Amino acid sequence: MSRFQIATGEPIQGAVARATPVARMAFLRKVYGLFLLGLGIAGVGGYVGMNAIDVISANWLVLIIGYFATFFVCQWQRRSFPVNIALFGLFTFISGLFWGPILAFYLLGGQAGVLVQALGITCCIFTGLTVYTLTSKADFSYLGGALSIGIFALLGLIIFGMFFPISSGMDFAISIGAVVLFSGFVLYDTSNILHHYRTDEYVAGALALYLDFVLLLRYILALLSRRD
Repeated sequence: MSRFQIATGEPIQGAVARATPVARMAFLRKVYGLFLLGLGIAGVGGYVGMNAIDVISANWLVLIIGYFATFFVCQWQRRSFPVNIALFGLFTFISGLFWGPILAFYLLGGQAGVLVQALGITCCIFTGLTVYTLTSKADFSYLGGALSIGIFALLGLIIFGMFFPISSGMDFAISIGAVVLFSGFVLYDTSNILHHYRTDEYVAGALALYLDFVLLLRYILALLSRRD
């Protein structure tokens, strides 16, 4: 299922919304269990990356290619057990490697408190939005169009900033906008998992939530860093 699919009308055949309560709970346990496992694997990757910064710097292009290649293959094979689980683990590990230099900067630079605060705030926002969506059973698929525009606008600003200087005020505004954007994605993806994913797409669901969490953490950390 595409990350930007906008579902309309009745839920698709085989969707979680049409499953029995037992099957629905089993699906959600798989999604959130894999999501937590992915965060743990990313933490291992971050630890490895923190101790291999020179290797990452020398092979950053290979890692980026591996990152995107693994992501797309994981989406392609999202229903093929156990390949989907292995690909999900590999993707989250590679993703964690890119956090190595960031972790080193904060943990070894005496700013562990900022990292802990960012992680705590991210967990609170993510958990609150998740609980609200699951308990209200609201369908936020209508946000898909706006979120798609937002993500492309963010990518455009990031690319622009690579070639032209951006003021600190603009950088701060971009970070705030990104936090709002990925909070919206938490609502959107959680809603899609509940209403429009198939019961065999638990890896795709976990992957979407993982990306929402780490990107939300990335920009909350940026905001707290600028504050300090």
